[in-house]
Amino acid sequence: MEINKSEQTAGNNSMQVQAGTVNNYYNTTNIVGIDEERARNICKEEYAIAKANWTQEAQGIAQERVIALEDKLIPKMKQHDETLKIFGDPAFQFVLRKAQVSAAASGEERDLDMLSELIVHRAEQNGNRERTLGIAKAIEIIDQIPESSLIGLSIFYAISTYVPETHDVHQGLRVLDNLYKSILNDVELPVGEQWIENLDVLSAVRIGSSGIQSFKKMEEFLPNSLAECLPIGIERNSKEYNEILLELDTAGLNDPEEIIADYNEKIEDNRKKMRIVAPLFKEHPLREGFLICTYPPEAFTEGNSISIKVNLGAQKLDIPLNREQFLAFKHLSEITYKDGRNVESLTSKLIKEWDNYANLKNVRIWWNQLPMFFTITPIGVAIANAYIRTKYPTIPSMYCPDKSQRR
Repeated sequence: MEINKSEQTAGNNSMQVQAGTVNNYYNTTNIVGIDEERARNICKEEYAIAKANWTQEAQGIAQERVIALEDKLIPKMKQHDETLKIFGDPAFQFVLRKAQVSAAASGEERDLDMLSELIVHRAEQNGNRERTLGIAKAIEIIDQIPESSLIGLSIFYAISTYVPETHDVHQGLRVLDNLYKSILNDVELPVGEQWIENLDVLSAVRIGSSGIQSFKKMEEFLPNSLAECLPIGIERNSKEYNEILLELDTAGLNDPEEIIADYNEKIEDNRKKMRIVAPLFKEHPLREGFLICTYPPEAFTEGNSISIKVNLGAQKLDIPLNREQFLAFKHLSEITYKDGRNVESLTSKLIKEWDNYANLKNVRIWWNQLPMFFTITPIGVAIANAYIRTKYPTIPSMYCPDKSQRR
């Protein structure tokens, strides 16, 4: 049920009424909101059901662990939905109880962090049975996965899923290196077949038929994964370069070596009568002797305007480009940001740059030595994303609109 967006306030222990609906904690159809105190009481009620299967000796330890989970969970749930209304949903309560059982069985800080993330994911995906099933199963097996296997699963998921949102290859590689470093946390990646087989038993991965499929080497798929970081560029002093310089000059745009001429404040339309000198090109990060536009193609979408900062003596002006200048500059961007994945020297340089980052090189070597083909299941996706978010909280949630998630 969607919450009515009109605002209301209520004191502690008071009943909130909105649009003729009474806040009834036990009828989820009519729930408007649950305060934190009631949410914590629901946690205690679910724990009372869960602990019925434990001995008296175990209950004391279990209670400490379950309270620790609750303390991690409530603040995250309030960020997701301040009303906490999902605590009144019987299906959610059932998952909460499962998480309490897992927390009681483990007690490790890592597992408590992951369980709290998974419960939030369960709340985010409420109503989507396929996704909530994977999350619910993930909650049940968290305490059965060793740290190294979690790291292997999470790195595999990160390689397959996350793409840096930038045309700057160095910036993109730094982002990925930091992400992988956070996941690895100075722990060795798992090797051999046993860790994969164990995850297969837990249904976090699914092993392919022997001899039928194998993974591509990272060198083969990296150019496709980082395609936006591989613009083809334009060779300095080439025919194409001279042609685009002439087109820019005709529109009144010049590179920094040129001189602004004929600037006259009295002219009615300065943009047509002045020559704008600004950095139009920059060095290609991976191809010596090649240049790319200072603006990527998406900067030139219809409806956008571009202003160039120009120094005029003591003045610094932001001068908007006229239509002719905009189109000429856009043409430069389109030419230099063409797909460069088929340029062998460019893709080879990408791999060399990749290996300049210790964590990226470590991950590449590990990936290329994976002993068998496997796919990650919805259960594995839920586990990997939860683990990564405990290490790198700014990472997108597991179910983004695009299959490839960007940062």
